[in-house]
Amino acid sequence: MDALKNAFRSIHVLLKRHGTPLRWERTQEETFGLPVQVPTGYGVEFDRRMEEVINAIDAAISERLRPFYEQMERYEARRKARKKPRTE
Repeated sequence: MDALKNAFRSIHVLLKRHGTPLRWERTQEETFGLPVQVPTGYGVEFDRRMEEVINAIDAAISERLRPFYEQMERYEARRKARKKPRTE
């Protein structure tokens, strides 16, 4: 697994250096197509800071998606309310 992660990291660095676009279908165009692994071994403080950054990004994304989820919940509630009870 480490060899694969290192290979992906090397490919990512080379693509970025040369500006060569490579991306998976349905991904953002500004990405280079390969995930960047968060490095380990930099110590507890680094791990804590990375966790804070990731949590902040997750919270921001969740906040932006809240209206969508609320709309979906209202739609589902209306759909269930319209559903007629089964008669046996």
